[in-house]
Amino acid sequence: MRTETLQDIIARTRDFHQQLHQRLKEGGNASGSTRTALLFDYLAQFEQTLAELVTAIERGAGGGALNTWCYEYLHKHPIDHIDVNEIPTLEENPNRVMEVVMGYHNDVIGLYRFLHRRMETESSRELMANLKTLEEQQAMQMMQAANRLEDA
Repeated sequence: MRTETLQDIIARTRDFHQQLHQRLKEGGNASGSTRTALLFDYLAQFEQTLAELVTAIERGAGGGALNTWCYEYLHKHPIDHIDVNEIPTLEENPNRVMEVVMGYHNDVIGLYRFLHRRMETESSRELMANLKTLEEQQAMQMMQAANRLEDA
């Protein structure tokens, strides 16, 4: 899928969250460790929620904002390289899995920040601000909850 408009970006990030949800859900089901299974299940639920929230923001956005072209921006900050199949397996350290998942989220947040700064219309800026804030807040909550689980 070639990403060229804000609607394409939203579709790509929604797909990313859904794919990550599935990958983490499978990992949680395969775990022999209760703590690791809890972490993966929690992260999987979190990703599903994020996919749903991104969809809700998309539905609330105006067509003008969604159809904003941003190909030139994506040339410098592509998101098509994100591959959830690169997530480490459960045999590896769960901390490493968390590091990879947060790295992916930071890539998405970086793209949203980049685009937010460059949007020319108020509706496009507002759309990117909403997505950026959502991703930032959810990533922070995900990390805090994972840390609490680790401390338990």
